[in-house]
Amino acid sequence: MNEYEIRNLSLQEYSLWINGFYVLATLLLAAIAIWGERIRQRWLRPKLRLVLDEPTLTFHSGSENKAWYYHLRVVNDKRTSPAITVRVLFQRMLKKGPDDSWQERRFTGPVQVMWRCSNDTPRFTTIGPDEYSTFACIVEGKKALELRLYWYPNNLTASIPPHEITRLQFRAVSDIAESNVLTIEVGWDGHWEQGSTEMARHLIIKEVKA
Repeated sequence: MNEYEIRNLSLQEYSLWINGFYVLATLLLAAIAIWGERIRQRWLRPKLRLVLDEPTLTFHSGSENKAWYYHLRVVNDKRTSPAITVRVLFQRMLKKGPDDSWQERRFTGPVQVMWRCSNDTPRFTTIGPDEYSTFACIVEGKKALELRLYWYPNNLTASIPPHEITRLQFRAVSDIAESNVLTIEVGWDGHWEQGSTEMARHLIIKEVKA
């Protein structure tokens, strides 16, 4: 092979490398065009987490009686990506049947849970820092735990009487993100107390792990 042939072969190899580079670059640009927005949205997506929070004691609205209010806390673990149009949804209710198994009480839903400061918090709010919802309350002198919802389907019994162990399932959702499903078990013996330690002996509210 003479010098001309060697040089020509080198030029062909160089041309193949250049063409291969342009093909890879073209494929990469096409992938970015197709998947780039999805990758960006996933990277910037807020990360919601729903947890059971501590109850508070205060006067019941429009009443001289006090009430215990029970709260959920919505946490956005990615504070740099605010969650938009967030709401907490009540999704399922389960009660123990005669055979001690959990039976679902179906209703038209899911239904939005009230925010803790419902008069000041938009129903569809933005969460960077934590926000709180109030899923239930027990008013002094009343004989049932009442769910706190923005509306009540006709086929939903929104009160839980004493000695009726119930499980409630909730989830926080936004326009592009959802939290974990939080299952809470409620059991009350009918006694109302003003002290938190004393009330905790009569009303058991706990998270149930899946």
